[in-house]
Amino acid sequence: MVNSRAGRRLPVEGSRRLWWGLILLVFVAAVTGGVSALWLSRSPSHSPVVTPPESAPQTIVAGSRGVVLYFPDDDGIGMVTEEMLLPSRDQLDEDVLSVMTALQRGPRAVRNAASLPRGARPLGVFLDRDAGSVVVDWSRELITGQPGGSATELATLTAILRTLSWNFPELATCTLLVEGAPVSTLAGHLDADRPFSLKRWR
Repeated sequence: MVNSRAGRRLPVEGSRRLWWGLILLVFVAAVTGGVSALWLSRSPSHSPVVTPPESAPQTIVAGSRGVVLYFPDDDGIGMVTEEMLLPSRDQLDEDVLSVMTALQRGPRAVRNAASLPRGARPLGVFLDRDAGSVVVDWSRELITGQPGGSATELATLTAILRTLSWNFPELATCTLLVEGAPVSTLAGHLDADRPFSLKRWR
């Protein structure tokens, strides 16, 4: 009889142990969750971690090119030079146009005379690298702004050609255009209808 009663109580005791085990498990889970929530609420930052974006590429800054510009001196007989730095991307056609534009702006020294007629400006540059030739297209003021006289015409040509020859030794010849068309002369004294050999103007 004792054995049979003991056998009937064993399932009840096992159920109680299982029941208390479940209660303990739920209690531990609740306490753990509460502590975690409290820690997150007090954390200074709980934003998701974001991979920082790649650094933006550095801006390419143009370099500088030292150039020499030729201008007539104050008595109109000889030529003088002025040195300056011009922005450069190491592109030959752009550099030629930049140098011609600087020449068109005129000298910085008040004692030097302008090389080009007022209003004359370079419109474009065309290169043949294999032949070492350059074509510089000018606005019409290169002709219409000439005051007349062989000395002034010679000073204009000398300034353009010597400046090109000095700064761009890789170039062999230069052809001048006006408004996209070939010209025979600038002021009627010197021929300009064929390419100029830059070596002769150094």
